[in-house]
Amino acid sequence: MLETYTAARTAVALFDNAADARIRVSGPDWRKLNDFVSVDLDALHPFHGLVGLVIQPDATLIAVASIFKGDGEFLLVGEAERAEALLTHLTGCLADYNVTIEDLRGSHGYLSVIGPLAQDVTVEAAGEDILGLSFLSFENNRRLGCELFRAGFTGEYEYRFLVPNAGADELRRRLEAAGQAVGMIAGDPAALPLMFLEVRSLIHRDITAGANVLEAGLHWMVNFRKKNLIGGPVLEQLKSSIQRRSVMIELADAGAARDGDPLSIEGEKVGIIARVEHSPTRNADISLAYVDADLGWVGVSYDVVGGERRTIARAVAAPMVITRSTYTS
Repeated sequence: MLETYTAARTAVALFDNAADARIRVSGPDWRKLNDFVSVDLDALHPFHGLVGLVIQPDATLIAVASIFKGDGEFLLVGEAERAEALLTHLTGCLADYNVTIEDLRGSHGYLSVIGPLAQDVTVEAAGEDILGLSFLSFENNRRLGCELFRAGFTGEYEYRFLVPNAGADELRRRLEAAGQAVGMIAGDPAALPLMFLEVRSLIHRDITAGANVLEAGLHWMVNFRKKNLIGGPVLEQLKSSIQRRSVMIELADAGAARDGDPLSIEGEKVGIIARVEHSPTRNADISLAYVDADLGWVGVSYDVVGGERRTIARAVAAPMVITRSTYTS
């Protein structure tokens, strides 16, 4: 995993995201998807996307999804662990409408190129037109025979490729050929959760039991001005009664903290660690934690005590790593 991490943070790696959720919603009533997500898809321009929440009317989270508007269709992509839940939920919500819901995991490959050299590789493979892709936009790339997305789940330079199975092997071959000159390696997907955490791209397990989407800091994925926002009354109530907030923390001693360890100040418990990862870039353990709302600010320090294990945690700003493209021509 360290080899993958190093490549993706300092050069470039190619990932096969075969297990990730990818769903196409089309048909005469395709726009009805807007009724079941936290963002306003009606305001979304074609070939652009938004990161939003698929939630229940009581604001219970089903999945975090990136939703892209195509020509008479929406494409939703998300983490593998929520693929079945997302598909089942959307199928139920849209059952009374004239829509087609396609689970693309069986029919389409899904690859990504990540790292400071990702732009170089993608230009070489797909052409210089991709330089015009803004964050969370996509194009139908004829040269590669795929839908090509510019994402940023792990950092600034990340491109994703959705391709019918018939063209998947050829796409992989062409990406590998484009990456050969810069030493691109095949990436281990096990490195991705750490890279998500470093830039505060939360995955479902980061929203711990008892936490809600606003405590997790996902306000920016909710359009509170949207008419008939699903879960709107509940979300408004939650917004005015936040008891705790999520913060990124860096730990003073590697290996001294575990998932679920409490955070305290002067002996009083004030929070809990959700997920600990070791960041080679920071040379430290990092974590997402939930703390009392009035103590969830950058610079605040907390004691971590887990049995015989003791260390200090400090709230820090995200993203915790910055990636910059090396593309020059």
